[in-house]
Amino acid sequence: METEEIEVSYKLEGSESPNPHYKTFSAINSRLLVRRDPLYLVECSEGTVERIRDMPAFLSKSPLSICPELFEIRSSRGDLLKIKDDKIVTLECPNGTIPGVWSGRRSCLTIDSVTGNLYKLKGVAVAEIPGYKKYEKDEPLYLEGGQFLRNAHNERIFSDRFNRILTDNGVEPTMEYVGLYKSPFRVRGHKIATSIIRVKGDTRLDELMYALELEAYFQTTYTREVKAHFSLQLSQFYWDIGFVVGQLKKLMDKSNQSWSDNPERTNAHIGNVVIYPADKDNLEIGLVDFDASCDFRDKSKKDLRQQQDKEYGSLLASSIDKVASARAIGLYYYPELKFPALRFNFGIGFMAGYEAKKFVKRSIQTGRLQELKDLINFGKIPRPRLVKKKPVDAGICDGFDIQLGSFLS
Repeated sequence: METEEIEVSYKLEGSESPNPHYKTFSAINSRLLVRRDPLYLVECSEGTVERIRDMPAFLSKSPLSICPELFEIRSSRGDLLKIKDDKIVTLECPNGTIPGVWSGRRSCLTIDSVTGNLYKLKGVAVAEIPGYKKYEKDEPLYLEGGQFLRNAHNERIFSDRFNRILTDNGVEPTMEYVGLYKSPFRVRGHKIATSIIRVKGDTRLDELMYALELEAYFQTTYTREVKAHFSLQLSQFYWDIGFVVGQLKKLMDKSNQSWSDNPERTNAHIGNVVIYPADKDNLEIGLVDFDASCDFRDKSKKDLRQQQDKEYGSLLASSIDKVASARAIGLYYYPELKFPALRFNFGIGFMAGYEAKKFVKRSIQTGRLQELKDLINFGKIPRPRLVKKKPVDAGICDGFDIQLGSFLS
Protein backbone atom coordinates (compact mmCIF):
# COMPACT_ATOMS: atom_id res chain seq x y z
CA MET A 1 0.00 0.00 0.00
CA GLU A 2 1.07 3.60 -0.52
CA THR A 3 1.27 6.02 2.40
CA GLU A 4 1.13 9.78 2.30
CA GLU A 5 4.33 11.76 2.56
CA ILE A 6 4.93 12.65 6.21
CA GLU A 7 7.68 14.16 8.29
CA VAL A 8 8.95 11.50 10.68
CA SER A 9 9.00 12.95 14.17
CA TYR A 10 9.89 11.06 17.34
CA LYS A 11 8.13 12.11 20.53
CA LEU A 12 8.52 11.28 24.22
CA GLU A 13 5.02 10.52 25.50
CA GLY A 14 3.34 9.24 28.64
CA SER A 15 -0.02 7.73 29.52
CA GLU A 16 -1.89 10.98 28.77
CA SER A 17 -0.76 10.93 25.14
CA PRO A 18 -3.46 11.58 22.50
CA ASN A 19 -1.50 9.41 20.04
CA PRO A 20 -3.92 6.61 19.05
CA HIS A 21 -1.00 4.17 18.82
CA TYR A 22 0.48 5.02 22.21
CA LYS A 23 -1.14 2.01 23.91
CA THR A 24 0.38 -0.32 21.33
CA PHE A 25 3.86 1.16 21.70
CA SER A 26 3.47 1.05 25.49
CA ALA A 27 2.34 -2.60 25.48
CA ILE A 28 5.42 -3.59 23.48
CA ASN A 29 7.80 -1.54 25.63
CA SER A 30 6.38 -3.05 28.82
CA ARG A 31 7.78 -6.42 27.69
CA LEU A 32 11.22 -5.02 26.94
CA LEU A 33 13.96 -4.15 29.44
CA VAL A 34 15.67 -1.58 27.21
CA ARG A 35 14.00 1.17 25.19
CA ARG A 36 13.75 0.60 21.43
CA ASP A 37 13.00 2.99 18.60
CA PRO A 38 9.46 2.88 17.20
CA LEU A 39 8.54 2.15 13.58
CA TYR A 40 5.54 1.26 11.49
CA LEU A 41 4.82 -1.51 9.00
CA VAL A 42 3.10 -1.15 5.64
CA GLU A 43 1.38 -3.73 3.47
CA CYS A 44 3.21 -4.99 0.37
CA SER A 45 1.56 -5.68 -2.96
CA GLU A 46 4.07 -8.41 -3.85
CA GLY A 47 4.52 -11.75 -2.11
CA THR A 48 2.41 -14.37 -0.39
CA VAL A 49 1.66 -15.36 3.20
CA GLU A 50 2.20 -18.92 4.40
CA ARG A 51 0.50 -19.79 7.68
CA ILE A 52 2.08 -22.64 9.65
CA ARG A 53 0.38 -22.09 13.01
CA ASP A 54 -2.33 -19.76 14.24
CA MET A 55 -1.43 -16.12 13.70
CA PRO A 56 -3.44 -12.91 13.94
CA ALA A 57 -5.30 -11.52 10.94
CA PHE A 58 -3.27 -8.31 10.78
CA LEU A 59 -0.13 -10.39 10.11
CA SER A 60 -1.71 -12.90 7.74
CA LYS A 61 -3.78 -10.57 5.54
CA SER A 62 -0.81 -9.65 3.34
CA PRO A 63 2.99 -9.39 3.60
CA LEU A 64 4.31 -6.47 5.65
CA SER A 65 7.55 -4.51 5.57
CA ILE A 66 9.10 -1.69 7.59
CA CYS A 67 8.57 1.68 5.97
CA PRO A 68 11.93 2.47 4.24
CA GLU A 69 11.92 6.11 5.38
CA LEU A 70 12.69 4.84 8.91
CA PHE A 71 15.77 2.78 7.98
CA GLU A 72 18.41 5.49 8.17
CA ILE A 73 17.21 7.54 11.15
CA ARG A 74 16.89 6.92 14.86
CA SER A 75 15.74 8.79 17.91
CA SER A 76 18.22 10.51 20.18
CA ARG A 77 17.28 10.01 23.80
CA GLY A 78 18.74 9.05 27.16
CA ASP A 79 17.51 6.75 29.93
CA LEU A 80 17.67 3.45 28.03
CA LEU A 81 16.50 1.57 31.11
CA LYS A 82 13.32 3.57 31.78
CA ILE A 83 14.63 4.58 35.21
CA LYS A 84 13.16 8.03 35.78
CA ASP A 85 9.65 7.56 34.40
CA ASP A 86 7.55 5.40 32.11
CA LYS A 87 7.57 7.72 29.11
CA ILE A 88 8.39 6.09 25.80
CA VAL A 89 9.51 7.27 22.39
CA THR A 90 6.68 7.20 19.84
CA LEU A 91 5.99 8.49 16.36
CA GLU A 92 2.93 9.26 14.29
CA CYS A 93 1.81 6.24 12.27
CA PRO A 94 -0.13 6.94 9.04
CA ASN A 95 -3.58 5.43 8.68
CA GLY A 96 -3.49 1.76 7.73
CA THR A 97 0.00 1.12 9.10
CA ILE A 98 0.95 -1.12 12.02
CA PRO A 99 3.11 0.17 14.90
CA GLY A 100 6.11 -1.77 16.16
CA VAL A 101 9.69 -1.35 17.38
CA TRP A 102 13.07 -2.27 15.95
CA SER A 103 14.72 -5.59 16.78
CA GLY A 104 18.32 -5.46 15.63
CA ARG A 105 19.08 -4.27 12.11
CA ARG A 106 16.75 -6.38 10.00
CA SER A 107 13.76 -7.24 12.17
CA CYS A 108 10.99 -5.72 14.21
CA LEU A 109 8.62 -6.54 17.05
CA THR A 110 4.87 -5.96 17.02
CA ILE A 111 1.95 -7.07 19.18
CA ASP A 112 -1.51 -8.58 18.84
CA SER A 113 -3.79 -6.26 20.82
CA VAL A 114 -6.35 -9.06 21.31
CA THR A 115 -4.14 -11.77 22.82
CA GLY A 116 -1.18 -9.65 23.94
CA ASN A 117 1.19 -11.97 22.06
CA LEU A 118 4.41 -10.50 20.71
CA TYR A 119 5.50 -11.29 17.16
CA LYS A 120 8.89 -10.85 15.59
CA LEU A 121 9.18 -10.29 11.85
CA LYS A 122 12.67 -11.36 10.84
CA GLY A 123 14.16 -10.06 7.60
CA VAL A 124 11.58 -7.32 7.13
CA ALA A 125 13.95 -4.37 6.58
CA VAL A 126 14.98 -4.75 2.93
CA ALA A 127 15.44 -1.31 1.41
CA GLU A 128 15.71 -2.59 -2.16
CA ILE A 129 16.46 -5.81 -3.99
CA PRO A 130 19.94 -5.51 -5.49
CA GLY A 131 20.03 -5.65 -9.27
CA TYR A 132 22.66 -7.37 -11.34
CA LYS A 133 26.21 -6.94 -10.12
CA LYS A 134 29.33 -8.98 -10.34
CA TYR A 135 30.08 -11.01 -7.20
CA GLU A 136 33.34 -12.62 -6.19
CA LYS A 137 33.31 -16.40 -6.47
CA ASP A 138 33.58 -17.01 -2.71
CA GLU A 139 31.62 -13.96 -1.57
CA PRO A 140 29.10 -14.96 1.15
CA LEU A 141 25.45 -14.85 0.21
CA TYR A 142 23.97 -11.85 1.99
CA LEU A 143 20.99 -9.51 1.75
CA GLU A 144 21.02 -6.30 3.79
CA GLY A 145 17.94 -6.26 6.01
CA GLY A 146 16.58 -9.54 4.69
CA GLN A 147 16.52 -13.31 5.06
CA PHE A 148 16.76 -16.09 2.49
CA LEU A 149 13.94 -18.61 2.18
CA ARG A 150 16.23 -21.56 2.91
CA ASN A 151 17.24 -19.89 6.20
CA ALA A 152 13.60 -19.26 7.05
CA HIS A 153 12.86 -22.96 6.62
CA ASN A 154 15.90 -23.83 8.71
CA GLU A 155 14.71 -21.50 11.46
CA ARG A 156 11.40 -23.32 11.61
CA ILE A 157 12.88 -26.83 11.65
CA PHE A 158 15.53 -26.26 14.30
CA SER A 159 13.59 -23.91 16.58
CA ASP A 160 10.80 -26.52 16.67
CA ARG A 161 13.36 -29.19 17.47
CA PHE A 162 14.95 -27.18 20.28
CA ASN A 163 11.50 -26.36 21.65
CA ARG A 164 10.78 -30.08 22.04
CA ILE A 165 13.98 -30.48 24.05
CA LEU A 166 13.06 -27.52 26.23
CA THR A 167 9.55 -28.83 26.85
CA ASP A 168 10.91 -32.26 27.80
CA ASN A 169 12.98 -30.50 30.48
CA GLY A 170 10.13 -28.40 31.85
CA VAL A 171 11.15 -25.15 30.15
CA GLU A 172 8.63 -23.02 28.29
CA PRO A 173 10.03 -22.14 24.83
CA THR A 174 10.93 -18.53 24.14
CA MET A 175 9.91 -18.54 20.47
CA GLU A 176 7.59 -20.41 18.13
CA TYR A 177 7.68 -20.20 14.34
CA VAL A 178 4.17 -19.44 13.02
CA GLY A 179 4.53 -18.42 9.38
CA LEU A 180 6.43 -16.56 6.69
CA TYR A 181 6.13 -14.09 3.84
CA LYS A 182 7.49 -15.38 0.54
CA SER A 183 8.84 -12.73 -1.79
CA PRO A 184 8.62 -13.09 -5.58
CA PHE A 185 12.12 -11.64 -5.88
CA ARG A 186 15.45 -13.45 -5.86
CA VAL A 187 18.96 -12.41 -4.95
CA ARG A 188 21.74 -14.18 -6.83
CA GLY A 189 19.17 -16.82 -7.78
CA HIS A 190 17.98 -17.43 -4.21
CA LYS A 191 14.45 -16.83 -2.95
CA ILE A 192 13.95 -14.47 -0.03
CA ALA A 193 11.41 -14.45 2.81
CA THR A 194 10.37 -12.92 6.13
CA SER A 195 9.91 -15.21 9.16
CA ILE A 196 6.99 -14.61 11.53
CA ILE A 197 7.80 -15.79 15.05
CA ARG A 198 5.74 -15.59 18.21
CA VAL A 199 8.09 -14.61 21.05
CA LYS A 200 7.91 -14.24 24.83
CA GLY A 201 10.40 -11.40 24.82
CA ASP A 202 13.15 -9.80 22.78
CA THR A 203 15.65 -7.89 24.95
CA ARG A 204 19.08 -9.18 23.98
CA LEU A 205 21.65 -9.86 26.67
CA ASP A 206 24.35 -7.74 25.04
CA GLU A 207 21.81 -4.93 24.73
CA LEU A 208 20.92 -5.16 28.43
CA MET A 209 24.56 -5.33 29.51
CA TYR A 210 25.32 -2.27 27.41
CA ALA A 211 22.39 -0.29 28.82
CA LEU A 212 23.24 -1.14 32.43
CA GLU A 213 26.89 -0.26 32.03
CA LEU A 214 26.23 2.88 29.98
CA GLU A 215 23.84 4.27 32.59
CA ALA A 216 26.20 3.42 35.45
CA TYR A 217 29.40 4.68 33.86
CA PHE A 218 28.18 8.13 32.89
CA GLN A 219 27.14 9.11 36.39
CA THR A 220 29.73 11.07 38.37
CA THR A 221 28.05 11.49 41.76
CA TYR A 222 28.61 7.94 43.01
CA THR A 223 30.70 7.33 46.09
CA ARG A 224 33.27 4.56 45.96
CA GLU A 225 31.08 2.53 48.33
CA VAL A 226 28.04 2.72 46.03
CA LYS A 227 30.15 1.86 42.99
CA ALA A 228 31.59 -1.17 44.78
CA HIS A 229 28.10 -2.35 45.78
CA PHE A 230 26.83 -1.89 42.22
CA SER A 231 29.80 -3.82 40.81
CA LEU A 232 29.21 -6.72 43.20
CA GLN A 233 25.48 -6.91 42.40
CA LEU A 234 26.12 -6.70 38.66
CA SER A 235 28.79 -9.41 38.82
CA GLN A 236 26.40 -11.79 40.60
CA PHE A 237 23.61 -10.91 38.16
CA TYR A 238 25.87 -11.77 35.21
CA TRP A 239 27.01 -15.04 36.85
CA ASP A 240 23.45 -16.26 37.33
CA ILE A 241 22.49 -15.40 33.76
CA GLY A 242 25.58 -17.22 32.53
CA PHE A 243 24.62 -20.32 34.51
CA VAL A 244 21.20 -20.47 32.84
CA VAL A 245 22.69 -19.91 29.38
CA GLY A 246 25.24 -22.66 30.01
CA GLN A 247 22.47 -25.11 30.85
CA LEU A 248 20.52 -24.16 27.72
CA LYS A 249 23.59 -24.58 25.50
CA LYS A 250 24.22 -28.00 27.02
CA LEU A 251 20.64 -29.03 26.15
CA MET A 252 21.21 -27.90 22.58
CA ASP A 253 24.44 -29.87 22.28
CA LYS A 254 22.91 -33.01 23.80
CA SER A 255 20.08 -32.84 21.25
CA ASN A 256 22.72 -33.19 18.50
CA GLN A 257 22.10 -29.88 16.82
CA SER A 258 24.29 -26.84 16.39
CA TRP A 259 23.51 -23.15 16.53
CA SER A 260 25.37 -22.41 13.29
CA ASP A 261 26.71 -24.04 10.16
CA ASN A 262 30.10 -22.35 9.99
CA PRO A 263 32.77 -22.06 12.73
CA GLU A 264 33.85 -18.72 11.26
CA ARG A 265 30.36 -17.22 11.18
CA THR A 266 28.42 -18.22 14.27
CA ASN A 267 25.05 -17.42 15.82
CA ALA A 268 26.42 -18.40 19.22
CA HIS A 269 26.81 -15.02 20.89
CA ILE A 270 25.03 -13.16 23.67
CA GLY A 271 23.15 -11.08 21.12
CA ASN A 272 21.09 -14.23 20.53
CA VAL A 273 20.37 -14.68 24.24
CA VAL A 274 17.09 -13.00 25.22
CA ILE A 275 15.94 -12.04 28.71
CA TYR A 276 12.36 -11.08 29.41
CA PRO A 277 9.76 -10.76 32.19
CA ALA A 278 7.89 -14.04 32.60
CA ASP A 279 5.70 -12.50 35.32
CA LYS A 280 6.00 -9.63 37.78
CA ASP A 281 8.52 -11.53 39.94
CA ASN A 282 10.76 -13.40 37.49
CA LEU A 283 12.89 -12.92 34.41
CA GLU A 284 13.35 -15.83 32.03
CA ILE A 285 16.18 -16.47 29.57
CA GLY A 286 16.06 -18.09 26.16
CA LEU A 287 18.10 -18.73 23.02
CA VAL A 288 17.02 -17.55 19.55
CA ASP A 289 18.15 -17.45 15.90
CA PHE A 290 18.27 -20.94 14.43
CA ASP A 291 18.37 -20.06 10.74
CA ALA A 292 21.82 -21.61 10.27
CA SER A 293 21.55 -24.61 12.63
CA CYS A 294 22.73 -28.08 11.62
CA ASP A 295 22.57 -31.71 12.69
CA PHE A 296 23.90 -35.08 11.47
CA ARG A 297 22.16 -34.61 8.13
CA ASP A 298 24.50 -31.70 7.44
CA LYS A 299 27.68 -32.61 9.28
CA SER A 300 29.52 -35.72 10.42
CA LYS A 301 29.54 -36.53 14.12
CA LYS A 302 33.09 -35.20 14.38
CA ASP A 303 32.35 -31.99 12.49
CA LEU A 304 29.17 -31.37 14.48
CA ARG A 305 31.07 -31.72 17.74
CA GLN A 306 33.76 -29.33 16.48
CA GLN A 307 31.04 -26.84 15.58
CA GLN A 308 29.49 -27.13 19.04
CA ASP A 309 32.88 -26.65 20.70
CA LYS A 310 33.50 -23.56 18.57
CA GLU A 311 30.11 -22.19 19.66
CA TYR A 312 31.00 -22.75 23.32
CA GLY A 313 34.08 -20.58 22.88
CA SER A 314 32.23 -18.00 20.81
CA LEU A 315 29.61 -17.52 23.52
CA LEU A 316 32.28 -16.96 26.14
CA ALA A 317 34.20 -14.50 23.96
CA SER A 318 31.08 -12.57 22.98
CA SER A 319 30.31 -11.67 26.59
CA ILE A 320 33.28 -9.30 26.64
CA ASP A 321 32.91 -8.15 23.04
CA LYS A 322 31.08 -5.13 21.63
CA VAL A 323 27.32 -5.04 21.08
CA ALA A 324 26.40 -7.43 18.28
CA SER A 325 22.62 -7.35 18.08
CA ALA A 326 21.49 -3.76 18.52
CA ARG A 327 20.79 -0.94 16.16
CA ALA A 328 22.46 2.28 17.33
CA ILE A 329 20.66 3.41 20.48
CA GLY A 330 20.85 6.30 22.90
CA LEU A 331 21.87 9.93 22.84
CA TYR A 332 25.34 8.75 21.86
CA TYR A 333 26.27 5.18 21.02
CA TYR A 334 29.40 3.39 22.23
CA PRO A 335 29.42 -0.15 20.75
CA GLU A 336 32.72 -0.93 22.49
CA LEU A 337 31.54 0.17 25.94
CA LYS A 338 31.90 -2.68 28.44
CA PHE A 339 33.07 -3.67 31.91
CA PRO A 340 35.26 -6.71 31.05
CA ALA A 341 36.13 -7.44 34.68
CA LEU A 342 32.42 -7.68 35.57
CA ARG A 343 31.30 -9.50 32.43
CA PHE A 344 33.92 -12.13 33.10
CA ASN A 345 31.49 -13.48 35.69
CA PHE A 346 29.03 -14.38 32.94
CA GLY A 347 31.66 -16.74 31.53
CA ILE A 348 32.31 -18.35 34.92
CA GLY A 349 28.59 -18.90 35.42
CA PHE A 350 28.22 -20.22 31.86
CA MET A 351 30.90 -22.84 32.35
CA ALA A 352 29.37 -23.92 35.67
CA GLY A 353 25.92 -24.23 34.09
CA TYR A 354 27.25 -26.22 31.15
CA GLU A 355 29.03 -28.67 33.45
CA ALA A 356 26.11 -29.06 35.88
CA LYS A 357 25.25 -32.77 36.24
CA LYS A 358 21.51 -32.13 36.33
CA PHE A 359 19.41 -29.54 34.53
CA VAL A 360 17.82 -27.18 37.03
CA LYS A 361 15.12 -24.79 35.87
CA ARG A 362 16.27 -21.41 37.08
CA SER A 363 14.79 -17.92 36.82
CA ILE A 364 16.26 -14.54 37.73
CA GLN A 365 14.29 -12.50 40.22
CA THR A 366 13.02 -9.25 38.70
CA GLY A 367 13.90 -7.43 41.92
CA ARG A 368 17.59 -7.93 41.23
CA LEU A 369 17.40 -5.92 38.04
CA GLN A 370 15.35 -3.29 39.84
CA GLU A 371 18.01 -3.04 42.53
CA LEU A 372 20.63 -2.33 39.88
CA LYS A 373 18.40 0.35 38.37
CA ASP A 374 17.84 1.87 41.82
CA LEU A 375 21.59 2.06 42.39
CA ILE A 376 22.00 3.78 39.04
CA ASN A 377 19.19 6.18 39.88
CA PHE A 378 20.83 7.03 43.21
CA GLY A 379 23.46 9.14 41.48
CA LYS A 380 21.79 9.82 38.18
CA ILE A 381 22.55 13.14 36.51
CA PRO A 382 19.73 14.69 34.44
CA ARG A 383 20.41 14.51 30.71
CA PRO A 384 18.39 15.41 27.65
CA ARG A 385 15.58 12.88 27.41
CA LEU A 386 14.82 13.30 23.71
CA VAL A 387 16.69 15.64 21.43
CA LYS A 388 15.54 14.90 17.89
CA LYS A 389 15.94 12.29 15.21
CA LYS A 390 19.41 11.82 13.79
CA PRO A 391 21.07 9.66 11.11
CA VAL A 392 21.36 6.10 12.37
CA ASP A 393 25.15 6.23 12.22
CA ALA A 394 25.47 9.63 13.95
CA GLY A 395 26.99 9.89 17.40
CA ILE A 396 28.65 6.47 17.22
CA CYS A 397 31.91 6.46 19.17
CA ASP A 398 34.13 3.52 18.24
CA GLY A 399 37.10 2.30 20.19
CA PHE A 400 35.60 3.28 23.55
CA ASP A 401 36.71 0.82 26.22
CA ILE A 402 35.84 1.01 29.90
CA GLN A 403 38.25 -0.23 32.51
CA LEU A 404 36.98 -1.24 35.94
CA GLY A 405 39.61 0.88 37.62
CA SER A 406 38.36 4.08 36.04
CA PHE A 407 34.79 3.24 37.04
CA LEU A 408 35.74 2.77 40.68
CA SER A 409 38.00 5.81 40.90
